[in-house]
Amino acid sequence: MLKKIVRKVFVFGALYFAWACVDQNSDGLSNQPAAKISVLNGRVKFADQATFFETVKSFDGMDSEHQLKWASSLGHNTLQSAIDRYNIGGEDIPKEYQTYSYYGIAQKLFLNDKGFVQIGDDVILYKEQKKYYMTEAEYGALGDPLDIMKSEKQGDYKITVMANQNDDPNARSWNAPTDGNYGDGGDMHEFQLGDGSWRKFTTVFIAHSDFVGWVGLCTADPANLPPYYLFNNDLQLMLKLEGRVSKKKSWSHAAENRDVAWNINFPGLGLNGYDDCGGNQLEYVNINLAKSGSASTGALADYYVSIVPTFQSTGTGSPYLWSGTVTGTVDHTYPGFSMYELTF
Repeated sequence: MLKKIVRKVFVFGALYFAWACVDQNSDGLSNQPAAKISVLNGRVKFADQATFFETVKSFDGMDSEHQLKWASSLGHNTLQSAIDRYNIGGEDIPKEYQTYSYYGIAQKLFLNDKGFVQIGDDVILYKEQKKYYMTEAEYGALGDPLDIMKSEKQGDYKITVMANQNDDPNARSWNAPTDGNYGDGGDMHEFQLGDGSWRKFTTVFIAHSDFVGWVGLCTADPANLPPYYLFNNDLQLMLKLEGRVSKKKSWSHAAENRDVAWNINFPGLGLNGYDDCGGNQLEYVNINLAKSGSASTGALADYYVSIVPTFQSTGTGSPYLWSGTVTGTVDHTYPGFSMYELTF
């Protein structure tokens, strides 16, 4: 089962590079002095911690094309290239590379194909969820490079693997008030990145009902009942990606690009409102509505999937609630973490 999941992760990781596209005018690293980033014995060497963190910050703001171009310009064999070899060849992923599939894209391109990088005088091996450190001199004296794992200087690189929040195969009930407030029945998953920060994928039903104008009077008793009006109504599924640097901080829009895909079905949905003489009624009913598609979405942005585009209704007051049942999945392809799937 793990092998199957890992293979799926690698495939979607490869697809990310093929379809991610956000306009960028610069790679953000062109002004970095060449002497501060070099390649030594097949591993990338950053002159110091400040250079490393400045590079990561710039790297995160680049699209995949510029990320790959930058890594290629260094000329080292990246961890990503080692992973891709198995994708292209259709081979099973070796156990030693399985955990690497959950690394961030920066790590996959900064690390060489053996998992090494150098920051200042520290040579660092990333392995599983650990980091092993030695000075350049200590590492150079080793007969076997993997003996770095005997070093007493170690650190953690924490990875959280996605698990679906909801595995109920039956249709889930949901609703969305028409005032723009969040509805019930969506899904959510939190996970932690290797740098200790957190991300949260959320699917939220959201709806609006906008007043258009006066239409007429109730034909049954126009003298005693109020006039009725025309309203434009819509229903959307909002796909959110939020982040925070620690659990003590509040959530805000995450500054990463991502790809989203959805395949959802509504066995039944309807809009509750008022008829032209003030009584309650179902303004809109749809049975077995299906929605599927995919898109790339930029950083700091929510993505909205249109479930019901503008639908016009009349009544003595605004329609007040969409509701129904839903099944299906929403997939997020997040840089370096491949596909995260939320299940209705």
